[in-house]
Amino acid sequence: MSSSHTAARRVPRSYAILPCPACGEPVGRNYAQCPGCTEAVDRIWLADWAALLAAEGVAPGTEDEKLLARVVFAEAEQHPWTAVNVATSMLTCGACGAELAGGPTDCTECHLAFGAAMASEQAAGREGLVSMNEHALHIGRWVLRHRHRISPNIVKGWQLTYPYILAGAEPPAAKAVQHASRLWNERGDSGETIRIWEEGLARAAAQVRASTQAHRPSH
Repeated sequence: MSSSHTAARRVPRSYAILPCPACGEPVGRNYAQCPGCTEAVDRIWLADWAALLAAEGVAPGTEDEKLLARVVFAEAEQHPWTAVNVATSMLTCGACGAELAGGPTDCTECHLAFGAAMASEQAAGREGLVSMNEHALHIGRWVLRHRHRISPNIVKGWQLTYPYILAGAEPPAAKAVQHASRLWNERGDSGETIRIWEEGLARAAAQVRASTQAHRPSH
């Protein structure tokens, strides 16, 4: 494993919670349902895929690109996890006919395909090439892209936290919001749930503000 297997680092993060120009929600919240949120997230993945195409001398939109997608999926641990994700999005599951790794929950082939993408991330992680934020970025995208495979309360937690993850926040602050989503599922719209949600969002926002200061150029 080499530094060429790092992923999701070609596109600078905003370190700010920005509104999506298409849906008006914090950008990333409606990934896979809103074109603006989808573009903001996927450009991180597509930057790595474009670099791979250039390195292999493959033109986008060609049959060679589809062939490369099959090769990347077959050799998942040798490629960045972002590239593996893009490859699976270009491939069709032979068992269920859906996007590979995104079919119904009882599709074994899709389940194994998701495992391949995780194996790629884990291989990079063993070399210290995956931050906690990047891991959350990876998992959150998959959850929001394939919501039908995940329980609604988990999806809601990721919807709330993903804009902060996309901006650069680390998962510990975001986990408080996910905990609140589980409480919501168990107890409904209770005062305690609202309080935990607000605290979690405030912690994530504070993290992003701190990152903004750290990344602001000095004069």
